[in-house]
Amino acid sequence: MINAIKAVKAPRTVALRMPMLAVSGVLAGLFMTFPTYIGAVLQWLVYIPAAWVLFSLARDGDGARRVYLRAYRYGFFFFMAEYLVNYHWFFSFYPLDFTGMSRASAAVVVAVAWIGLSILASVAGGAVFLLFVAAARGRAAKDAPVVLPFIGGALFALFEWVETLGWMGVPWGRAALGQLAFGNAVTVMSASMFGSYFVTFLIVSFSFLIADAACRPKRAAIIRASVALILAAANVVLGAALLAVPEKGHDIRVAAIQGNVSSRDKFQISNAETVKIYEKLIREAAENGAELIVCPESAFPWNLLKDEGSLGVFRAIASEYDVSIVLGCLEGWRDEQENILALMYPDGSISDVKYSKRHLVPFGEYMPWRDFLSTLIPPLAEISMLEYDIRAGSETAVMTLSDGTRVGGLICFDSIYEELALSSARDGAQILVLGTNDSWFTDSAAVYMHNAQARLRAIETGLPVVRAANTGISSLIDSHGAVHGTLPPLVDGALCGTITTGSASLYSRTGNIFVYLLIAFYVAVTVYGIACGVIGHRRKKH
Repeated sequence: MINAIKAVKAPRTVALRMPMLAVSGVLAGLFMTFPTYIGAVLQWLVYIPAAWVLFSLARDGDGARRVYLRAYRYGFFFFMAEYLVNYHWFFSFYPLDFTGMSRASAAVVVAVAWIGLSILASVAGGAVFLLFVAAARGRAAKDAPVVLPFIGGALFALFEWVETLGWMGVPWGRAALGQLAFGNAVTVMSASMFGSYFVTFLIVSFSFLIADAACRPKRAAIIRASVALILAAANVVLGAALLAVPEKGHDIRVAAIQGNVSSRDKFQISNAETVKIYEKLIREAAENGAELIVCPESAFPWNLLKDEGSLGVFRAIASEYDVSIVLGCLEGWRDEQENILALMYPDGSISDVKYSKRHLVPFGEYMPWRDFLSTLIPPLAEISMLEYDIRAGSETAVMTLSDGTRVGGLICFDSIYEELALSSARDGAQILVLGTNDSWFTDSAAVYMHNAQARLRAIETGLPVVRAANTGISSLIDSHGAVHGTLPPLVDGALCGTITTGSASLYSRTGNIFVYLLIAFYVAVTVYGIACGVIGHRRKKH
């Protein structure tokens, strides 16, 4: 690095690092959480302060151990600032009165969830800064400093991918969410080829290139700024080209049912009252010409398939209007119980193939490390309204309508994990039906972020999404991620519209190859640095 970067070690400038990281992290969180047109533009610049800090940190003259510890601390601080914003909506849970717990216990649970999840994300996020500094202090960065901005983009993208791994991983904060402020999703369409991690890579690399350009002589600065602008422009051109490709499937009239039954009410009103609510809305959708009607997750919070009286109500509607109905209910008993979507055909029969929720909500549908955590934080054991853990499904369970259309299922938490949607697309799904219960979030930012995640899944898979939410937001999303109708939170209704079936995207077929390329890229940079160090050491000895 040139003298301009070395100069950032001045004490006064060092004192600015934490405030700059705080501002950068908070803004990154805000742009993801509350997408706006101006935010979508500024998001391409929001990581500049973080990049500047990392470039300066890499040139600190302290020993490697102290620099790496400092880098991790800075990384933890940056991501903590971001995720405290991303997860602020946990306050909407309070007082959790539908669980029956005390207000004191509810306050503990909300605080643990908000701060705990932020800490978990930040513990992993700290490694992003550490690994960047390690690469920046290596031989590869000295021989080819142009790779540094792309290392930054790669590590931020890999961090988002790591968040999808294990039960503690919650990929809630994705940079691509901020770009969905553009209704046509032109800057996100490249995700249909390489995934949303590619979008993150571009956004962060852009910021790092601009930050790097500011520390370079004029010629080098122009080159880096030009590369940044070319990358952003190429992504827009690619997105526009992909949007111009017409949908090639067949049209189908669909409906998303929103009963507006809160989490508290659904366990207090009778089964007969619940059936009456959904009978009215399903009939309304059928009268509007729907061929496929989708109900929310656990709209019927009991073993509906064993309740012949209730099933008879919906069988009558299916037969009268020649319509297929996806019912969200529970199946099984006690620790064998599953959260499912079941397809009812126009003749009233139930498909043998039922979709069972694959990624369960920790502490809500099952208790991880039950004995340990319930002893350490007793209020956590009070969250689940079920006596036993729900059993997770393991199959895509693609269902087939009577006309041959293949339907893939997702339930609530499933929809933030792209691999689950991709696997359904690979198994031949032409539509994704998403049943969710977002009543926990009332009308907070979480409701809108969760709906945005569904838009990402549509773009990534190349499949339209019919999203039926218990209390909202219900939406009809085409294969390009555009929304063709919504029902806002806290109202009831039947959202009807026509969608065009899709087919598996390039990303669906190839999976996370881009992620593996990023891993290979970082490993290559690291191995090169180690190899040069070993060779240099041997030359000194001789």
